[in-house]
Amino acid sequence: MSTAPTPDTPSPEQPTTKPTDPRAFKFPGRKLGSSWYHWDGNIETHEFGFNEGPGLYFLLLFIELVLVTLLLGADAWFLLRYSFHDFPLAYLVVVPVFCGPLVTWWMVFFICLLGVRTKSRRLAFMWFSFWLTLQVRYLAWISIPFGISRDRVASSCLSITNAIAAQQLRRLKKVKPLVLLPRCLSAETVRDIKAAAAEWDCPVVVVATNRLAREKVREFRPNAMLAVACERDLVSGLYDFGHKLPILVLANDRPFGPCLKSTVNAERIRQALVAIHAGVGKPAAKPR
Repeated sequence: MSTAPTPDTPSPEQPTTKPTDPRAFKFPGRKLGSSWYHWDGNIETHEFGFNEGPGLYFLLLFIELVLVTLLLGADAWFLLRYSFHDFPLAYLVVVPVFCGPLVTWWMVFFICLLGVRTKSRRLAFMWFSFWLTLQVRYLAWISIPFGISRDRVASSCLSITNAIAAQQLRRLKKVKPLVLLPRCLSAETVRDIKAAAAEWDCPVVVVATNRLAREKVREFRPNAMLAVACERDLVSGLYDFGHKLPILVLANDRPFGPCLKSTVNAERIRQALVAIHAGVGKPAAKPR
């Protein structure tokens, strides 16, 4: 005999969903994304509208590499001086183990810096976006003593990934872009963006999570993307997708704080779409 499902036993016809973290609703009328769970709710001190260039991020990367080099160098010296001083062959193990990753890290740093400065598409490797966004949280810690916010660090990182994506677009013979928007944009802003994208017959989708973004990418199969979100979500998205296809990003404006009625100028969308179509090495197509 079949029994009716109890409140504690979900029906097979109704798949379970992961409950939303209560921290998302700690401010009435606002649903925070996971990257903003620790926001203090102070709109007056909330920062947005950054226009950081690549210099800040490269400087912080250089400081990070110097610190890591000094730390690993001290560890290697201690091991060779006190732990393995009676084993001459230890040098053949300790030196490569410590120096190999350091040399590789420094080479990646200088190649990335050279690629951005020279605007070389040969040096615009797809995996640079993954490598750069991987460092954001660590560089945010380094920047704390200097009074530099995490979002400002992320803004500088995004200026580098945009420069790299612009060179990656030059490798494409034909562009098929997709515009991804966050759920926090105001309805008026979404309408304006869709109208701007329609001039290029470019699909526009609004997504709430990276999981939904992945589903839309699989559905539309673009070979380039234009993404709008806050700096934190853009960094997270580039970490997931930046090594797969060129992605230009635009940070939104948040006059009411994060995750509520954010905006972005539709003209910036038009300019970014012009850049995407012009980036394939042909004259920019005229909008309809």
